[in-house]
Amino acid sequence: MNEMIIWLFKSAVIFTVLGFYYHFLLRNSKRHQTNRGVLWSIMLFSLFIPLIEITVKTVVVDAAVTPQNLSEGTSDSSGALFALNWMMALGVAYLIGLLWHLTGLTRQLMRLYLVMRSSKKEIGDAGIIYIFTDKLPTPSTFFHYLFLQDGTSLFPEVEAHERVHIRQFHTIDLLAALLFRSVFWFHPLASRMQHYFRELHEYISDEAVIRQYGLDAYLQILDVYTEHKPGPVLCHTFASFIQKRIQMISKNPSPRIFPFLGVAILISALFAGMSFKTATTVRKPNPLKESRDTLPPPKPSRAMVIDTIITFDPSTGKESMQVVQSPLGETEMLKKFPNTIELIDTITTYDPDTRKESVMFVKSKMIEAYNILISLELAKEKPDMEKINMWNKKGRVD
Repeated sequence: MNEMIIWLFKSAVIFTVLGFYYHFLLRNSKRHQTNRGVLWSIMLFSLFIPLIEITVKTVVVDAAVTPQNLSEGTSDSSGALFALNWMMALGVAYLIGLLWHLTGLTRQLMRLYLVMRSSKKEIGDAGIIYIFTDKLPTPSTFFHYLFLQDGTSLFPEVEAHERVHIRQFHTIDLLAALLFRSVFWFHPLASRMQHYFRELHEYISDEAVIRQYGLDAYLQILDVYTEHKPGPVLCHTFASFIQKRIQMISKNPSPRIFPFLGVAILISALFAGMSFKTATTVRKPNPLKESRDTLPPPKPSRAMVIDTIITFDPSTGKESMQVVQSPLGETEMLKKFPNTIELIDTITTYDPDTRKESVMFVKSKMIEAYNILISLELAKEKPDMEKINMWNKKGRVD
């Protein structure tokens, strides 16, 4: 779910940049076939650029050596769990919106299917099927179906216009735009894509008819179709965008190609920014060796009881003196050394991959008495590790 949200965010950013570029710089150009290709490019690149990842460099970073990553303790994951819950909520909301829009598109297709099934049909030339109905605005087209009112005849210019829609498969553009809107239902510009395609389709068909029948005759035809009733979003209706079409017909051709080159440059820049990346590999230290040095060093002599034993040998008449040291007990030690001292532990790690050693100093605090007891026990030939662990826990000061 997390990857899907990230993909949607990147795709939305790309679509926003390219969509606004088309709206402000290319939409009113008379290079209609080129604009049709640009709209397809916007949809495809918005969807697929975030899915392409090209690693141009891999950087290996050694993780900092800390007591946390040297131990097997667990960390607090409440923050990560909170972020995961938000991602899940966003993902569920997105999927509900996607399902809603796909259901609406399915209803539109079912409506057209029922109209075609219940209406009178007539097969014409070039694979065109004429559907006679009063349930849809006419004349209009859907794939190779041409919807007409029964008993009415078409102007040759109007039928030629509709045949261009059929011949160039303009319905596929509308279907793709509506699927794109379903994917990006949350983006306000996504609903404009099918609008942009419908405009272009009318402009393309108008140009083809003008080349065949002439400008003046066609403008007179357009004046007849001034009333437009909204029809299914998947159909091309002849009476759509009449005023815009007349304005576009009256415009001079667009000689400049620089805005279209800008699209290619913009797509290349977005591709480089979204797909090319530097991978970072964090390598956790492998603690193979650990030594502990305590500063300041303990002074065992201060923790010893010194007894002087004097012996007399009657056979020789000589006296001998012996000094005996014995350690203080834990209670006496705490009375004599109650202060807290600062310890510096030296942790040395060795990474077998790079064959490098790293050293880190970790500071901690301990009661001096326990530090001395631990040192004395470690000095023995067979130290008692249970005592050492017990004293280490008792002596640590947070």
